[in-house]
Amino acid sequence: PAGDAARGAQLAQNWGEYGGYACAGCHGEGLRGSDVAPALAGRTAAYVSERLNAYRAGTATGPNAAQMQAVATTMQDQDIADLSAYVASLPGK
Repeated sequence: PAGDAARGAQLAQNWGEYGGYACAGCHGEGLRGSDVAPALAGRTAAYVSERLNAYRAGTATGPNAAQMQAVATTMQDQDIADLSAYVASLPGK
């Protein structure tokens, strides 16, 4: 589905039990990366969607896979599309 970047911004800032700055809590301010999670800003919507779907399916691996799987398994297809559109709208580093 086509993504709505404005809705994606709302989801990124207040996702379920994670609330507040849900994505920024790990991925840093402006989603530009941190010591614990990589930068997302500037990534393509296709890349973000692929990764979120892999986490949701349980096929993604890596040091933060379990944490991301816990989040992604609560997402619907439209949530992933909207978050992906939002991330792609952010300027990269």
